Amino acid sequence: MLENLMDANEIICVSVKLQEIADSLSAQGIRAKDAMHLSAASAARVEVFLTTDDILIRRAKKLDPPLGFTVINPLDWVKRGMTK
Repeated sequence: MLENLMDANEIICVSVKLQEIADSLSAQGIRAKDAMHLSAASAARVEVFLTTDDILIRRAKKLDPPLGFTVINPLDWVKRGMTK
């Protein structure tokens, strides 16, 4: 699980498409900076987005359409990995 973190080396540049995705997330209650981070994560095709922001985690679960990746607290992510 942690080995994958070492492979994280892609740079995602802000583009019109990323901004459009961020705008659609903002329209659903995601704060602007969080929306840009989530849209960049989507462009990078991540499986998991780690955050300690409980509000972001709750709001991300309600997005329509869903993000296509899990937004989760790092501690919960580690606990989940330990139970597998």
